[in-house]
Amino acid sequence: MKSKVKNSTYKFCGLSLLGITASICLFFVGAPALVGFADNYVVIVNKANATDSISAGDLRKMFQGEKTTWAGGAKVVAITPSPDRPEYGPAIKCTTGMSGPDFKRYFIQLSFLGKVVPPPKTLDTTAAIARFVGTSPGAVSCVPAADAGAGVKILKVE
Repeated sequence: MKSKVKNSTYKFCGLSLLGITASICLFFVGAPALVGFADNYVVIVNKANATDSISAGDLRKMFQGEKTTWAGGAKVVAITPSPDRPEYGPAIKCTTGMSGPDFKRYFIQLSFLGKVVPPPKTLDTTAAIARFVGTSPGAVSCVPAADAGAGVKILKVE
């Protein structure tokens, strides 16, 4: 005698195991994207900056205006490419884990909440950013590795 199985989908806490498995796979496949660092982009600071590494959370806070000073007391000056530049999206992803449009919305939402937080300064080219960071002790940015130049220090992001 053969037994019929009406529904061969196993459930755990009301969720199908297939759905849970798919979610777990998507999480691990997408995990590198969640870290927020674009390929071939590096975080740069002025050579005089005593910091050699930075946590991804502190970097995000600097670009979102939540962390305004370095450990040594220097004022943080976050710099991004202009929003109309192709480097803008990867630089924002590198520093905050957000897309360019989400980053813009973040500052709009802050203004609706009555919080006055200026967005990072912008410069037209990544070469100009590297030059600015090289001459500004508190500056921080994310640029293509090829554009970092000798006048800056590359931080390790943890």
